[in-house]
Amino acid sequence: MHKMTQAPQKSKVSLPAGWFWFRSAAAVQDAWVALARAPALGPRRASLSGAQGCMPGLLLCGLLLASALPGSAFGKALASASLNITSFVWYVDVGDDGNVDNDVPLTSRFLLQSGSRNTTLRGASEYVLFDGDLNGTSLLGFGDRGVDSPPTGGLPAMHVDPSGPVCAGAGCPGPADFNALTAPTSAADVISEFVSGYSEVSGYYAAIPGLPTGVTAGLRNDVSLTEPGTDGSLPAEWSSVSTVRANGDFSTYFRVEFAAQALAWSETAGDTASASVDLSVTFTGGGIDKTWPIIQAATTAGNLTPGGVLYSFDSSAAGGNFDLVSGTDYTLTVEAATSVAAATAAAPAPGVMLLMGIGFLPLLASRGHLLNRRQTVAGLA
Repeated sequence: MHKMTQAPQKSKVSLPAGWFWFRSAAAVQDAWVALARAPALGPRRASLSGAQGCMPGLLLCGLLLASALPGSAFGKALASASLNITSFVWYVDVGDDGNVDNDVPLTSRFLLQSGSRNTTLRGASEYVLFDGDLNGTSLLGFGDRGVDSPPTGGLPAMHVDPSGPVCAGAGCPGPADFNALTAPTSAADVISEFVSGYSEVSGYYAAIPGLPTGVTAGLRNDVSLTEPGTDGSLPAEWSSVSTVRANGDFSTYFRVEFAAQALAWSETAGDTASASVDLSVTFTGGGIDKTWPIIQAATTAGNLTPGGVLYSFDSSAAGGNFDLVSGTDYTLTVEAATSVAAATAAAPAPGVMLLMGIGFLPLLASRGHLLNRRQTVAGLA
């Protein structure tokens, strides 16, 4: 099981840093006052005093205007990952001819039937796990479906759902399907803040009386951030392990159809987002040890794999069939994982120019007063 490291919180401007800029502004103010108290330069000084009197005001206006220009700002971030397995079936290669037209799903029964090309299900386990957070609020969801080993009376309900959607935040959409979100084009498309996950698993890989043939499974994770200095993540994992014993000698293969999407979007360089989707199948036993990394996808920007596109993977076309031997135990392991993470930059601190402008406020009154007094004295001289 893969853990996702929590994205670090962005640091905010501390009080000492702000105090430094106020002290710097005060130092500049002292220099202006010293200039104002300098000896007059004679008649020309008096003629220029009117223009000089407005200079502090113009300077402050310029400073405030400059401080109003955005130097840095946080944006918004969104990440979405989904894996929708529409069919996962294990087949028998009828006639061992490699022709899929007449092949049938493998059957898995609990009682040995002489001459049948099937398997006995000797044990199985399955779980879904979500483990994430939103700004320190933990999200934990766990679903489990186990089977006795060996089973005595049949399979329990082949369905795993971790107590419904796992979600935290103001937006909590509770997705009802596994179609990932559409890629946003601007921050306006990210309208609420939440971290959510949803999963569902049903069916079995082989034909079992009373159960649908084939597995359908889905994982979906979303993280949407709208506030400064926030972060969220949600890794999810589905694991399925089945042990079967062949009741005859025959050739098999599997076919899986799925749609997947990894989407990550962030507005500014200070924001981050990532998403990933993984699916692998491992089959071992009787000298067989084979793993297929069917999809391993990750992205930090844009659509990696468009949602809604159906993919098909056929193991017979990717390494040949498996020749099972009667009385031999085999293990099928299927692991899927989706993961999303995002973080937004902290809100920008007050601009340096704004802080300096605030430091000049007392100077306006004192500077203007001194210049007006010099104009009066010059007129009397």
